Amino acid sequence: MLKISRQQRLALLKPDEAFVEWYTESFMPDNLPHFYHDIENAMLRRMVLNGRRVAVSKGFTDPSTQAHFITFMWTVGADFFEFPVFAAIVNHPKLSPTEKIDRLYKVDGAVASEVILKADDRAWFRVPGQTSGGE
Repeated sequence: MLKISRQQRLALLKPDEAFVEWYTESFMPDNLPHFYHDIENAMLRRMVLNGRRVAVSKGFTDPSTQAHFITFMWTVGADFFEFPVFAAIVNHPKLSPTEKIDRLYKVDGAVASEVILKADDRAWFRVPGQTSGGE
């Protein structure tokens, strides 16, 4: 008997092209308008696709948690997941992707502000697995 996991079913719903189209054209104009209007469309799409690849490499396998992860990349920093408080959440082996997202939203604002100041936007263009040393 063929078994298809929930993750596999969700992946079929949003292939990369459809996900990038939805995120850039439906989500960003209302939620991240300054990025949407300030970055050339082809570059914006490349960044979202690269962000999705990072999200997948970190275990965020469904489109919803990937969208949240990418939004953290935009709002906190492209390498937010490399800083200790965020890394502890993203790399926690016993938390589901949804639980990780919930905890990311609860990180203290002062910590997030520090990460924003130290973030490295070049992380949008690194291969997953490379680090910037952003601690």
